[in-house]
Amino acid sequence: MNLRSMLLLLGSSFYASASLAEIVEHNKQDVNIGFEYRSEWEYSDHGLEKTSTDTPTKTSELNTKAANITLNSTFANNGKIDILYSLLDSALGWFIVEIQPFDIITISLGQDFANQGGWDNFNWLYDTMIISPYTQYHLPFSETTHTFEVKFNYMGGFSLQLLDDVIASTGTNTESDLRFNKSNQQPAWILEYTGTFGAVTPLIQYGTYDMNKSNFASIGLNYKNNGIDAYVDYIIDNRTLRAAVDSDTKKKYVHTNIVADLSYSIGAYKPYIKYLKYDVKQPDNDLKGNDPASDLKLFSDNATHLALGLKYELYHSEIVPYFSYIMRSGTFYKSSDASKTETRSDTSMHLGLMGKI
Repeated sequence: MNLRSMLLLLGSSFYASASLAEIVEHNKQDVNIGFEYRSEWEYSDHGLEKTSTDTPTKTSELNTKAANITLNSTFANNGKIDILYSLLDSALGWFIVEIQPFDIITISLGQDFANQGGWDNFNWLYDTMIISPYTQYHLPFSETTHTFEVKFNYMGGFSLQLLDDVIASTGTNTESDLRFNKSNQQPAWILEYTGTFGAVTPLIQYGTYDMNKSNFASIGLNYKNNGIDAYVDYIIDNRTLRAAVDSDTKKKYVHTNIVADLSYSIGAYKPYIKYLKYDVKQPDNDLKGNDPASDLKLFSDNATHLALGLKYELYHSEIVPYFSYIMRSGTFYKSSDASKTETRSDTSMHLGLMGKI
């Protein structure tokens, strides 16, 4: 039985034990429907595409980055339902059912965030200006997936999350092809601790995946006090893969991700700065650059990004104009000589409007 089957069984058992009519009647005033949006003008110099023989055209365009419908509700015994649907993707973002049978225990199931990626992934919402390439493209699991989680509400919270393991695809020597797990044989698991120490909130995560052949650990701190909202993350992801499809020889790739984010509220104004660095240490011979033919977007290695910006709460959180200046850089192998590397970078400016109604 895979995790999705477990979730369906647990979910049907839960709903069978409660009267839907009673839930609606008792809690009809507790249903909240909302809308999240973000739309912007973006200017980019596309500097990552620049070579000794080719200068890319600068672009200016309008983009809608987010349009989400949200629904959350409470019901008997401290139960909660949280739903997000993306209008842009025409897809369910998450659907989480949470119950609290005892004060010290919370159980949640559904399509939820995997407990991975530290604070950078935890805070990745509609209003995020820039995200680490590791968080956006290279996490072990999808951003949201089918999960079952038990949380012990003591000294903050300790949780155990079960989720479907990653599965090898059928191809030739891409990373997903070189995984060990070829079917849903067992769930992966993640342990998480979130503390509460006044203004400081530590976040520690440890998980294993791919038939327990790979593992990751993250440690982060979030500080909120007197208008300051800051967090730092350090993540190490030990990813073990086959040397070749169907080979029993193992190769370990070590992903490291460092993120520092700081914002400061001055009345309705909130300036912010964010720095991140992502690197992968390959086995045998560590690569010193990205492939310019395939990694201009993904930044599979050797990436450093910096963002500066300002948000203005014109009308609380409902109407928020913002400006962001983003600099991305990375080391790439030269197109003209693959034995040599060069630093490529680009800059972009974003002026837009976002909010949560």
